[in-house]
Amino acid sequence: MSQIITFYSYKGGVGRTFALANIGVLMAQRGKRVLLMDWDLEAPGLHRYFKQLLGGALPTQEGLVHLLNCAAGDSDTDWKNYRTSIDVPGNDAGGELHAIFSGDTAADYARQVASLSWADFFAKHQGGDVLERWSREWRDTYDFVLIDSRTGITDSGGVCTVFLPDILVFVFTANEQSFDRGVEVVKRIQQARRKLEIYRPPAGILPLPGRFDGLVETNDAQAWLERFAEGLQPFYDVWLPEWIPPLSMLMATKIQYVPKFSFGEPLPVITHGLTDTAMPGFNLLNTVRLLETDFAAARAIVEQRQDDGTESLARLQMLLAQVPIVEHAVLQALEDIRIDHGDGPMLAALLDAAGVALMRGRCFTGAERCFREAAFGAAVETSSTVDILNHLAELMQTIGRPLDAEAMYRRSLEILEAAEVPLGERAARVYARLSRLLRDIGRPAEAEDAYRRCLSVVERAALLSDSTWVETYMDFAAMLHNAGRISDAEGIYRRAVAALVAAAPNAPALTTVNKVLGDMMAGAGRLSAAVDAYRQSLESMAISAEVDGIETIDLYTGLAAALHSLGRMKEFEHISREGARLVETMVPAADPALLAPYIRFGDMLRQSGRAADAVAVFRNTLVRSKAAPTYPDHIAMELFERLSTTLHELGRDAAADIVLTQARTAIVGLRLTDDTDLVAKYRYLAAIFNDVGRMEEAEELYRECILMLERSPNADEAELGITLSRLGEMLMEQRRAPEAEMILKRALELLEKHSGRDNPATLSTLNLLVAALETQGAENKAREAKSIRARIRYDAFMSYQMRDMRAVRLLAKELAERGVRVWLDEWELEPGALKPRAELNAVEAAAAVIVCIGQRGVIAWEPRLAKAIVGRLRQAYRPVIPVFLPDAPEQVELPDALAELVAVDMRQGMTDQLLAKLVHAVGEARAAAPPL
Repeated sequence: MSQIITFYSYKGGVGRTFALANIGVLMAQRGKRVLLMDWDLEAPGLHRYFKQLLGGALPTQEGLVHLLNCAAGDSDTDWKNYRTSIDVPGNDAGGELHAIFSGDTAADYARQVASLSWADFFAKHQGGDVLERWSREWRDTYDFVLIDSRTGITDSGGVCTVFLPDILVFVFTANEQSFDRGVEVVKRIQQARRKLEIYRPPAGILPLPGRFDGLVETNDAQAWLERFAEGLQPFYDVWLPEWIPPLSMLMATKIQYVPKFSFGEPLPVITHGLTDTAMPGFNLLNTVRLLETDFAAARAIVEQRQDDGTESLARLQMLLAQVPIVEHAVLQALEDIRIDHGDGPMLAALLDAAGVALMRGRCFTGAERCFREAAFGAAVETSSTVDILNHLAELMQTIGRPLDAEAMYRRSLEILEAAEVPLGERAARVYARLSRLLRDIGRPAEAEDAYRRCLSVVERAALLSDSTWVETYMDFAAMLHNAGRISDAEGIYRRAVAALVAAAPNAPALTTVNKVLGDMMAGAGRLSAAVDAYRQSLESMAISAEVDGIETIDLYTGLAAALHSLGRMKEFEHISREGARLVETMVPAADPALLAPYIRFGDMLRQSGRAADAVAVFRNTLVRSKAAPTYPDHIAMELFERLSTTLHELGRDAAADIVLTQARTAIVGLRLTDDTDLVAKYRYLAAIFNDVGRMEEAEELYRECILMLERSPNADEAELGITLSRLGEMLMEQRRAPEAEMILKRALELLEKHSGRDNPATLSTLNLLVAALETQGAENKAREAKSIRARIRYDAFMSYQMRDMRAVRLLAKELAERGVRVWLDEWELEPGALKPRAELNAVEAAAAVIVCIGQRGVIAWEPRLAKAIVGRLRQAYRPVIPVFLPDAPEQVELPDALAELVAVDMRQGMTDQLLAKLVHAVGEARAAAPPL
């Protein structure tokens, strides 16, 4: 029975045309009459695979686009006049191979494509009748008609995938968009076929993983195969016997990625045969057998009962596809093949494939044995040896032997560098893996050398058209950035941008690189450079037409913040309005955790005086969070807080109260769940109610949290301590000191026991308890307060100007995460507290004072505070540490007392290295300070 088979992929570059061309050749070699058709009129390429078979020249005759335009004027147009006959080597079975190419080598191709209107073709020229007649004639003339369809969702794609085919071959790669979006489109295709006026039964769907690099990153490869098997189960259920797992069929049909077939348009079924399991031809033959038998050969393929192969080869292929894999059986099968076929390139390839399968199955001893025999068993090293050594290196990394892995990578490079050809993609990939290995084992100088060699090869061999190399640039730049080498990191980012612009100016990767560069420039205080990078990122996004909502909002947030800091208010207004408009139009995100950029954008609007716009952004983002299955989570709670607070700032108290009531209603709905975050959500909501003065509801929620924790057999007592501390703090605000005292003492006992005395929550509770005791005024309470106060010490007091608050917050957060107990006024002082007295007490209690120097130099201290800080300069064990913030100018006038001190200079960025230096200085002060 004749079949029309469409090859479809959601994205380009997945190997769709490669698969179709090679399958067509195989069918012809097996005696079938085959017609190939190139319907990808916007990006045709089928004809290039047959250049050599057509005498070395591409056909210049008219093609499919001319046929369609002629049929629009004359419905009797004969498609046979547009065929090209192709002579196939090894065609001893009498098959035929014809092709109707796109016609793009004809001089008028662009005009022909522009003049073709699918709407007119069907509405005005009876296009449906024409295609129905042609399809009958194709079936009468050929055994198989293979159609290369347009990617994505297009009019021509609909003709190829909905109207014409009996079988749809869905080609995809291990890529989120290629696979997930492709599966969605294939499901819609089946639905569309049911709605056709002319009856079309559901098409048989054959999933075909293309360009599958299962020989590298095997853990990821196995994860993707398992994901494919789960997502494709409905398609396999139609024709695959139920006892055969989809994973086995995927293993038998996936098209192995081979780097040398990435250049030009190869036909490995002719040049490399069908018996080498490491070559695409082996599994392409399985695909042909499925198509030729209308899927009836599925069982024979999985069991490898091949009619044209040897028993030992078939047995090995079956064993390699088994899950779990049986190590001793694989090794025995390899010995049988050695006996049957002897040593040689074929055995080396089989050993390599077996090693990959064994490594995937975590049979590491057997995998190492196979790789070593394949790599070192032959007297002559070939280019294939490099791939085997790389697999062995990956195995060494997997089992924790990085030095052995390094040796394998370096041997690979020796082989490649000894060859009399310029280094290319294979060498670049080895250098990339070696550089990451050296970075991870703490040898940055050698890693830098390997990175630079890798990028040199990438640029010299013009490999940047493959945007996966951008990751190597960014890895290298990130390593330099983390080492505090901001200027060098910037150079690598700009080098990546320049190379991408030259090789692939429309690449989506340009958006990512420019955004990361902008973030780094903003962090280093170089706001003008950050603005330029962010703008270039947005331009790249517009050119590539691949808009990601999260990344876009992040870009607008960064750009708007930089413009606002620079005082470029007109530009800021334009960008913030545009960003707010985008938030309204973006497709809702599925995961609330991905909504953080939207929240940051709303915060930026709010802090810049655009509270009304911020409300719109927060409301829109809250709608998105409700679409998620985990609603409401901590992101939703943050949104409720921000929305209610912003409405209060606008004087819209009634609207703010409605929002809080919605939050309360939403969280009460979770009471019957086992959500482990439930306590945190209650506590977060209680804090919101407390902030807006709804104390009774806040107290009720806090006490509900406490009851839940007390009732739970697996309760986290540290969490209970934190919750008690929050309740005690709220009671202090209500002047209920005796109740607060009892609760805070219990909280302190739990926190000291489970979190330690140095934990920030413990220190905060100590301070609250001191205040509760002192507030009561009794002599015995005062003595107890004095005793507790002696247990409190801060590592560092932070002095700063309000203009520098953003950078100071970040610095304080980084220090706190590194174990430094920081006194920052906005963290420690309650509303109404006497700030000068509290600051003097904190300076006295802190082991060190950090003086933050920002945009306008040093703060003009309140006289008593200045006296206390300067007085510390005469005490060696209680130092003052000047810190230049990222936005500090190059020239700063400092008081003489500070100018003589060694500063920590973060003007080039708040790097891990500089933070470690500051933490060390504070630690030295803490060790030298006498007890209070």
